[in-house]
Amino acid sequence: MSQEILQHPWKFRAEPFRIAGNLYYVGNQDVSVHLVDTGDGLLLIDTGYPQTVYLLLESIWELGFRPENLRYILLTHAHYDHLGGVRPLVELFGCETFLGREDLSFLTTDSHLTWHSEFGMTYNEYFEPTHAIEDGQVIRLGNTAVKA
Repeated sequence: MSQEILQHPWKFRAEPFRIAGNLYYVGNQDVSVHLVDTGDGLLLIDTGYPQTVYLLLESIWELGFRPENLRYILLTHAHYDHLGGVRPLVELFGCETFLGREDLSFLTTDSHLTWHSEFGMTYNEYFEPTHAIEDGQVIRLGNTAVKA
């Protein structure tokens, strides 16, 4: 990760594309973000940086989906570059959020591990996940099931 993407995120935009079936890539050149069309709303896997939320929304639109249909956000882990966009998306669209129980402390007592302090970044967009998930737990939405 570089300071450059935080200061000039538009330089790192990636064209969104369909990977296979109902799975799409909507991340940038630096951080993967995936979108799943479940037939009963959209499921997002990670959110990228807070600075790149607008690029994420643009990618969703470009693929023909409506961001207001986002229902679930599954977070692979609690680092700044993967959960940075959660709070604005939850505030805009009321998404339910899912984070592994083992990562919950990253949002509170171990919050220094959430961002990369070498770049002088601070992360003050605290959110409380809707669901703390366990290894092996299955999350279902529409025609899609994801096993943690």
